Amino acid sequence: MVSIAGTVADGGYLYLRWIHAASVGSGSRDEVGIDNVAVTAHLSTDPTAAISNVSVVEGDGGATAAVFTVTRSNGIGAASVDYATANGTAQAGSDYVAQTGTVTFAVGETSKTITILVNGDRINEANETFVVTLTNPVGFVVPAPSATATILNDDTGPIAIYDLQGLGHRSLFTGQVVATSGVVTSVRSNGFYIQDPNGDGNDGTSDAIFVSTGTTVPTVSVGNAITLSGTVAEFASATTNLTITQLNSPTAITVTNASVALPAAVLIATDGTGARRPPR
Repeated sequence: MVSIAGTVADGGYLYLRWIHAASVGSGSRDEVGIDNVAVTAHLSTDPTAAISNVSVVEGDGGATAAVFTVTRSNGIGAASVDYATANGTAQAGSDYVAQTGTVTFAVGETSKTITILVNGDRINEANETFVVTLTNPVGFVVPAPSATATILNDDTGPIAIYDLQGLGHRSLFTGQVVATSGVVTSVRSNGFYIQDPNGDGNDGTSDAIFVSTGTTVPTVSVGNAITLSGTVAEFASATTNLTITQLNSPTAITVTNASVALPAAVLIATDGTGARRPPR
């Protein structure tokens, strides 16, 4: 018999997961049935603390303060808790200043703040996030120890294709109308492909994107350098397939150069002969 004791935040969940010691690899799957589960719950009388989510406008330069508030349920006795930042879609160094430390409550104090500096820039990008997590509480428990800071983009202008694609499976710009540019590398009856001529050198992002024109025949040609606007969308040919990021309803298509060299092709192979391996 196994007994588990703990504090669950109001509206929170308690998950039970069984992992076999011999399990290896992210693709393995272990299942087990649990019988005769008994849950005894009561409203905790332990002092608690919580940390709030915050949003901050990024700014065009310098640093802007993202201020997290840590609040404890009573001011009885002294208390403390450690904290540390961690990346979400925002990256420490370029987007915000990583920080660790300790918040200390004197007797009678119920609220303290943690200030993290956010770096401003003039790059049009998606909203980004980072996390502050509380650990090692003394004098209270912390049922929900993490809070998220959302850095709100306040810039406008064109967005590079690799930023539209991003590091994740789905674009952070889905549903937004954006402006971008690239070289036309292939034309189909229902659209065309464009690619950033330089790329960002990151194998985790794609430098190309499909522009869907629907039933309208494309008017561009291979080798055209163009600028355009379109709506970022996720397309799947079947409900069981993963989506592919593309641009829909393109407008303001402008040919800035009628004939430029195509970006160099990248060979993708599994036998070591290619510059990249296919994603798994």
